[in-house]
Amino acid sequence: MTPLEPNRDQIKIFVEGMLRHCGKDGVVSLRAFYESDDNSKPFRITNIKLAGGLPFLIEAVEDDARRAANNPKPVVFCPPVATFAPTGKAREQDLLEAPALSVELDQHPRAALEELERVLGFATLVVRSGGEWTNPTTGEVEDKLHAHWRLKEPARGNEIDKLKRARQLATALVGGDPSNVPACHPIRWPGSWHRKAKPRLCEIVNTEHLDNELDLDIALETLEAVAPQSGRGGTQQDPQGGQGTLDLDDAFGKIITGKEFHPVLVPLSASFAARGTPKVVTRGVLRALLNNTQTTDPERLKRRDVELNKLKNTVHSAYEKFAATPTSGALIDPWQEFAVPQFPIDVLPGITHDFVAAKSTDIGVDHTALAMSALATFSGAIHHRFRINLKRNGSWWVHPNLWVMLIGRSSTKKTPGLDDAVRPLEQCQAEIMREHGALMRDYQAKKKAKDKDAEEPPQPVRYVVNDTTYEKLADILSVSDRGILVKRDEIVGWIGGLDRYQAAGKPASVDRAFWLESWKGGPYTVDRVVRGTTFVPNLSTSIIGGIQPAKLAEIVGLTADGLLQRFLPAFIRAPKRMGDINCIEVTKLYKALVRELITLPPQRLRLSDGALDAMAELQDHIFQLEQVGEALAEGFEGFLGKLAGYAGSLTLILHLINNPTEAMKNFIGRTTVENVRRLVTDFLLPHALEVYCLGEGDSGRLKKIASYLLGCGLHRTRLTDLTSNVRDLRGKDVIQVNQRVSPFVAGGWLMPIEQGPACRAWNVNRAAIDAQFAERMRIEHDRKQALAQLFGERVRV
Repeated sequence: MTPLEPNRDQIKIFVEGMLRHCGKDGVVSLRAFYESDDNSKPFRITNIKLAGGLPFLIEAVEDDARRAANNPKPVVFCPPVATFAPTGKAREQDLLEAPALSVELDQHPRAALEELERVLGFATLVVRSGGEWTNPTTGEVEDKLHAHWRLKEPARGNEIDKLKRARQLATALVGGDPSNVPACHPIRWPGSWHRKAKPRLCEIVNTEHLDNELDLDIALETLEAVAPQSGRGGTQQDPQGGQGTLDLDDAFGKIITGKEFHPVLVPLSASFAARGTPKVVTRGVLRALLNNTQTTDPERLKRRDVELNKLKNTVHSAYEKFAATPTSGALIDPWQEFAVPQFPIDVLPGITHDFVAAKSTDIGVDHTALAMSALATFSGAIHHRFRINLKRNGSWWVHPNLWVMLIGRSSTKKTPGLDDAVRPLEQCQAEIMREHGALMRDYQAKKKAKDKDAEEPPQPVRYVVNDTTYEKLADILSVSDRGILVKRDEIVGWIGGLDRYQAAGKPASVDRAFWLESWKGGPYTVDRVVRGTTFVPNLSTSIIGGIQPAKLAEIVGLTADGLLQRFLPAFIRAPKRMGDINCIEVTKLYKALVRELITLPPQRLRLSDGALDAMAELQDHIFQLEQVGEALAEGFEGFLGKLAGYAGSLTLILHLINNPTEAMKNFIGRTTVENVRRLVTDFLLPHALEVYCLGEGDSGRLKKIASYLLGCGLHRTRLTDLTSNVRDLRGKDVIQVNQRVSPFVAGGWLMPIEQGPACRAWNVNRAAIDAQFAERMRIEHDRKQALAQLFGERVRV
């Protein structure tokens, strides 16, 4: 067996990231166990005093991780992220300092991480443990994750109990592994090897948030506020924070028989409050239970009467403490203009990942802008004659060109991010243009001297253009078949120009037809009376540009011919404060990568068997979405058709940017396609859906509201129900919501409970709706189930 080497760099980052604030008087217990169901049999335990410093600890960790990785029997290297008193043991009572809030995310790991980071902010470090979780509904395989938030000060003494409570709440919030709640629990460290099946390196996802820290008191208070109150079925979590559950059947039985009153009335009141039951209903139910007590014991009846007299105060107290929030979903964030996820930066290989992470921090721009701009740059640098076949037996060849649209306000710094990403490509072009300028000057001098041997130098190859007419672009592309990147700071000017620009009576549609053809590539001929014939061997473009949301919503007619659907849209979040970090080395490596991509000779690349299987799964996912795409938003279905090809383009790009020279020799592997799947499903699809919902007309909006009313099953709907569950009503005020639902009031679907334009609740004409639209209700139900599987919980109607 080839020896497995631990990754020292990963170990160093983790040790310094987690233990940087720990004192010198503690001991780190390096623990390794034989892999088994309970990991109970120790393989090796090494206690390292922090007095020797972190470098010494890193050496010891690397040595023990190597021993564990190469033992004949599988061993898990999993020291607790904590320091202990020098007792030689690592029990809870031996804890000296606990420096991190850590959660093991073994189920729905990506969704769980997103939920925790919504509550606690970005984790200091996120680690792929090496294990995998398979979604039982979709069959999708995800990496299991460990999320670590470093505390501003390590927990000591009584603070360790606070941390345990915080870890318990965070774990319960997302269904994490409860065994990891105590800070002394062993947990796999990055840089070591997971050996339960085929060896996989446990590794850090990224180091983008390495300086993030938690204040323990604030974190605990936040978690207490959002901790889940209700369980499933007939049980209720103890609202007072205990570990027990409240069985409703048992509690009702105790009151009816007279066995207990006050001990169950209090948690019952809290249970109803947490469920959102109206207070008057709770009082009525509990009063009925007390009045129907079947005991004949005079003493118990006397206690019953006491509870009846103070029932109002009992219920009132419970509702003050445990009443559910009035909304039926997460609170609306007024500062979040678009509810879309960020770019999954960990799908990018080393050099590109580091460049995007560092430069976005340095500029203060959302890393989505840098990541998408870098992908567009690569698509311009790679020869457009490169292609891959997405089928095993048939023929479906895809090229690496991308059209990217960055959507954000002018203050989001999308242009600085775009400029930094494209700059290496522009620098390469500038060098060629300078050389060509020198040759032209030499030629002009010889021509002036009437040198008969003077030959005009050929037009240089171009990599980037900015503002150009389609005739001039045809001239530029006529000397090369490699394709080109079109860079526009504000893409709306280019789009508008397609309709405005007319020369010698030429209709605007000719411009649009040229650009539409340039998306798919291939030979193209431009014939003009004056200019003559221009033959383009490969009319292939990549496009990158920015646009403001308001301008995007104003553009008319883009979906008719598929122009808009050719763009991969990405919403850019608000900028952050600029960092002050050294980006010289990462920029140098990124520039070298772009130059290497330019020099690669075009080839046909193929997918491995595993990659073909993964690609087929992704294409099937996109196809299933196409079947319901038209119901989501106008034009979205057309985008899905283009996205199927883009999955191949992105696969080709991600493969080539990961060590280009070696990538040329190899088949494209399954891991690359799985990364593309994440990029498509977790990022591109939600962003595209947001774009096409921007331009929806009144008819589409009415259908969305009707779809919700059909499927919700409610007899009464509130303002918060509508704004939480209908995408188009998100962020609308009371008056605007009333205006949007007014057709349903006029049409008999809804009956206002309050008169006037500020109604906050409506009775639903359930019987009539269910009778008239039974078949439509079934269709909507099936459609939503399909969407829930394909989109997860990210999609609203």
